[in-house]
Amino acid sequence: IAHEGVICHSCKEPCIDDAILFNGMFNPIIDENRCTGCGFCISRCPTMAIDYTRRKNEF
Repeated sequence: IAHEGVICHSCKEPCIDDAILFNGMFNPIIDENRCTGCGFCISRCPTMAIDYTRRKNEF
């Protein structure tokens, strides 16, 4: 969508942890310290551009 010049923030709107910020108008940045991995952003992306891989906990 961004490559076509269309602004889309559909991933940010459902994020209850406010973990998605935008660098400029088209570049989403996920704050890994805030993201809980709920998946709400993935289900809302109209182009399925979000990929999520759960990381192992490091102790």
